[in-house]
Amino acid sequence: MQSVYFSYQQCGCGNPFRWAARSVVLLGTNTPINITLCDLDNPCSTEAGTEIMVTPSIWNAFCPECTIECSSVDFAIKSTSLLAPPTYLLNDIKQFVESSNVPLPANWSNTSTSWISDIQNNYLELEVSCETTRSQIYSQQATLGPVDVLSNVGGQSGLWIGISFLTLLEIVEMIYRLTRIQWYNIWRVMRNKFRAQDTQL
Repeated sequence: MQSVYFSYQQCGCGNPFRWAARSVVLLGTNTPINITLCDLDNPCSTEAGTEIMVTPSIWNAFCPECTIECSSVDFAIKSTSLLAPPTYLLNDIKQFVESSNVPLPANWSNTSTSWISDIQNNYLELEVSCETTRSQIYSQQATLGPVDVLSNVGGQSGLWIGISFLTLLEIVEMIYRLTRIQWYNIWRVMRNKFRAQDTQL
C-alpha cells in the first residue's frame, strides 16, 4: 500500500481505482488517516503509482524493507457462473457505493431496482483459496560434478593410453619379427657360402 500513500502525498488524494484503500498510515507513525479518492479524469494518482514502481530510490524510501522477491506464488484464475454478489450483500454494497466518491450512473435511484442490476453488472467477487498444501521447489544441479569429470577424464585417458601402448607393442613385435627373418636369411646365405668354400677346399 506504499503506492497509495505516495499517491496521496503527491496528489492529496488516493487512486480512484483502488477504492477499497480509504486510509493510509503516515510514515514514522502508527496513525491511520482517511483519504479521499481522486477524480477519474485526474491523471496525478496514476502517474504517481507508475513513478514509485519504476523508481527504486522512491520505492526504497517508502518501503526500505521491501526487497526483490526470491519466491513467487501463482494463482490459477477460474471463472464461475454463479451470480455475484449474493442478495443479502446488495444493501451493504449500495450504502458503501453511495457514501464513496464512485460516480453513480444517471438511472441510479433509491426507489427503483436499477441499482441492483448496476451492482450485479459491475460487481466482481474474488475468492482466494488454497488449491493444495504441497510446495514445488525447482532447483538446478550440475549433471557432472568435479569427481565425475575427473573420473571421465581419467577413464578416457586410460583407455586411449592403453590402446596406444598395445599398438606400440605390436609395432615392436613386428619389427622384431622382420629383423629376425632378415637376420635368419643373411645367416643362411652366409652359411651356404662358407659350406661352398669348404667343399672347394
